[in-house]
Amino acid sequence: MDIKEELKSDITVHKSLSIDKLVSNEWDSIVPRATGLKYDVLSTFEKSKVNNLICSYLTFKHNDKLLGKANLYEVSMDFTSMDKNLSDNARKLIKDWYPDFLNLSMIECGLFAMNGDGLVVSNEADLPNVIAKTAEDIEAVAIEKSLDLCVFRDVKINDYHHYEQVLLPLGYLPCAGFTNAVLDIEWESLDDYLLSRKSKTRHKLKNTLTIEKDFNLTIEITSQYSHLAKEMATLWSNVNASSSDYNREQLDEQFFYESGQRLNESSEAILFFHNKKLVAFMWNLIGSEDYHMADWGVDYSFEKYREANFYRAASVLSVKRAIELNKRRMQLGMTNYVPKKLLGAKMQPLIYFIKHTKNSDFTSVVTRMITDAIDHPEELNYYPKTPNWPDTMSVDTYKQLINSKSYLYNEQDVLHSVESNYEIDILKVGGLYSFYSDINDTDIDLARSNFFRCADVGQTTDIIVKTLSDGTKNTSNAPMFSGVSNSIKSLQERFALLLNKEQSQIFPSATSIHQSVLGAILNNDSLIFIDDACHPGLWQAAQQSGAEVISYSHNDVNSLEALISQHEDRNALVVSESIFSLLGNSADLEALVSLKQQHKFRLYIDESQAFGIIGEQGAGLAEFLNVSQDIDIITASCIPGFDIDCGIVWGTKKCIDYIKHASLDLIFSAGVSDIDSALLNYAQDNISTVIAKRTSFYHRINEFVNTLEQQNFSVIYHDTSVVTIVLSDFMLALTIQRKLLDQSIKTIVVGPPSVPEEMTLLNLRFHEDINESHLNHLRQAFSGISTAIYE
Repeated sequence: MDIKEELKSDITVHKSLSIDKLVSNEWDSIVPRATGLKYDVLSTFEKSKVNNLICSYLTFKHNDKLLGKANLYEVSMDFTSMDKNLSDNARKLIKDWYPDFLNLSMIECGLFAMNGDGLVVSNEADLPNVIAKTAEDIEAVAIEKSLDLCVFRDVKINDYHHYEQVLLPLGYLPCAGFTNAVLDIEWESLDDYLLSRKSKTRHKLKNTLTIEKDFNLTIEITSQYSHLAKEMATLWSNVNASSSDYNREQLDEQFFYESGQRLNESSEAILFFHNKKLVAFMWNLIGSEDYHMADWGVDYSFEKYREANFYRAASVLSVKRAIELNKRRMQLGMTNYVPKKLLGAKMQPLIYFIKHTKNSDFTSVVTRMITDAIDHPEELNYYPKTPNWPDTMSVDTYKQLINSKSYLYNEQDVLHSVESNYEIDILKVGGLYSFYSDINDTDIDLARSNFFRCADVGQTTDIIVKTLSDGTKNTSNAPMFSGVSNSIKSLQERFALLLNKEQSQIFPSATSIHQSVLGAILNNDSLIFIDDACHPGLWQAAQQSGAEVISYSHNDVNSLEALISQHEDRNALVVSESIFSLLGNSADLEALVSLKQQHKFRLYIDESQAFGIIGEQGAGLAEFLNVSQDIDIITASCIPGFDIDCGIVWGTKKCIDYIKHASLDLIFSAGVSDIDSALLNYAQDNISTVIAKRTSFYHRINEFVNTLEQQNFSVIYHDTSVVTIVLSDFMLALTIQRKLLDQSIKTIVVGPPSVPEEMTLLNLRFHEDINESHLNHLRQAFSGISTAIYE
C-alpha cells in the first residue's frame, strides 16, 4: 500500500493549546465512549498541572464534518525508573553525576496516568488520515522544542495495522506498552458475579464484603471528595513510593481537588474510614460504557492493613458499582495483575509507537528497552481475532513478536546476532558510553596492554636504524613457505634456553596465539579444565578448540582435583594463567604441577602477564618457581613486558614441530620482523637492568593501593602491575569508568558476559609512564568517587 497516495490531503486540523479553547460539547460528541478523552477528565489533568504537562488538543474535520480528536502532551521521563536491574547505588550515582542520563523529553499522543485511547475517530476508515495528521503535528513540535521522542500510546491489536502502515515509513517502531486489565460486565448483580467465580475465589472475594464489620471501618462511595484532597494525595504517595512497578505520574493534592470539583458524576471515590480518619481509597472514572478503576491510596500504618486487604475490597466494590451503573466493561488498568486476574479480568495488550527524533539509530534501542523493562501478565487474551496475530499470546511470544519488528536483522538472518548489541546502545542513548574514546583526550591510560617497554624511544630508534641498515629480510610472506631469518632462529633458541624447554616458536601476533595453539593440539575427544578467572581471550580459544570445556573455581586446586577425578579416563588439559590478567593474582603453579604428577593430565600455562616482568631474567613465574620443565606448554604475549606484538609458545620439540605444521594462523601468516627480533634481543640483553628499575615502580603502586583501601574500596592486589577494584555492580562500574574518562583517565571494566554481574571489576593497569603527578591526580579522582559511593 502506498500511504501517501491513499491519505486525504484536505483534512483540516484545529489545534488548541488550552482546554479552555475547546467547545466542550463539540469535543465530547466525537466518540463519546472514550472516557479518558472526555473534556472534564482532560481539564482535570491540565488545570491541576500534574507533572507540569504541556497539553494540546487536535480536532479533525473533513468538509466541516468532525472526524476525530487527539490528546497530546509534552513531558519528560526518567527511563532509569523502568530498569528493575539497576541497583539503588548505581541509580543514585548516575543521577548525581549525570542527571540527564536516560531522562528523555517527549511529546505523546495518549492519556496520562491511565490506559485508554488518546486518538479516536468516528469511522475507522478515517483512522490512517488522522494518524498521519497527528504525526505531522507532534513531529513539528518535537523538532521545534528539541524533544527526544514522539510517542503514540495504547494502540490496540485491532488498530495496529493502521498505525503500522502510516508510522513505520515515518521512522516509528512499535514496543510493548503497559498491558490493560479488562473485565466485561455480564451480570445483573454482585451476587450473580460472585456465583460465576470458582468456589475458592468466590470465598476470598465474599470475605472482603465484611471489611466494615471486621475492622471497624466506615465505607463511603461519593463523587464529592474535594475536601479530602490532601489526605488522598498523602495515601496515594504511600502506594506510589512503595510500588516496584513503574509510575511516572505524581498525583498531588491539587489533582484530587480539581478532579472532585470538575468531574462531578464522571468520577467517584470509594473511601474507607477508621475512627473518622481516611485510611484507604479507590478513585474511579465513570464513562458512558466503561467504569475505570484508576488510582488508589492506603495508610500503611493502619494496624491491620494487611489483614484488611483494602485493594481487594475496593476492587470488589468497584465491580459492584460497575454492575449497578449498567456499564459494559470495567477497566482495571495497568500493573498489579494478580489481584485483577482474581477478579476474572482478561489482559489487553497495548502497543506504543515511538520515534527518536534526534538519532534514528536510537529508535530501536528505546523500543526494545521499553518492551524488555515492562512486566506483563503471563497470558494476553483480550483482543478480537486479528490477522497476523495469534488468538492468545504468552508474554514471551508477545515480546518476541514486538521485538522482531525492531530488528534490522530478523531471527532468520545469519547476522541476527548483531542485534544483541543494543545494551551497548543504551549507554549511547544515555550519554554514558565510554568505549573507543579519542586516544588524544586521555592524560592517564590505565587500560594499556603493555606495562613496560623493551627500550626507550632513543634506543628503539637506534635499533631500528641499525637493523634497516644491516638489511632486513622480507617478512611479509609466510615463513613456512618463504623461509625464516637467522635472527629469528637464534632468538627462538635463546627463548627455549631461557625457560629450560626443548624448543620455542615465535608467533607474529600475540592475540592469536591461544587460538592457534589450542586449535592445533585439541580435538572433539579432548577435555579442557580452565580456571574461572582466566582472561576472556583464553576462554574463547578454549571454547573454539572443539574440546569439551569445564571450568573450575578460581585458584581452587581441590575443586580441580574433584573434577579431574570424575574424568580420569579422558584426555585432559588443564589451562591457567600464571598471573591472572583480570585480578592480578598468581596461580599456585607448584600445586598444579603436583596435581599433574598425580593424575597424569597435561598442563598449559599462559605467562603473558609475567614474561619479561617476573624473575631476574624476566623469564616468568614458572621459571622463577623452578617448575617450567614440568609444564607441557607455556605461552606468552610480548606486549605486557616488552610492548612488542609477538607471541611465544614453548614445549617439547615434537610438540612445537606439530604446532608449526598444524596451526593455520602460523602457516599462512607473515613472519616476525627482524626489527621485532632485534628489539627482543636487546630487551633480553638488558633485562637485569630493566627489572632492577621496576622496584621503585611497584613501590609507588603499593602506596597507591594503600590509599584506595583507606578510601573504602575493595582492592585486589598481588604486587603486579594490575590493581583491581571489586564493585560487583556492572552499571556502577560503567558509571565510574565514564566519570574517570571525563577526568582524562582510562580504565577497564570487566563485567558480563566476561564475568558474572556480582564479580564486576574495575581494572587499573599501571605502566612505566605513570609518574607521581599522575598518581596524585588518581588519588584525587578516586577520593571523589569514594565520597559519592560510601558517604
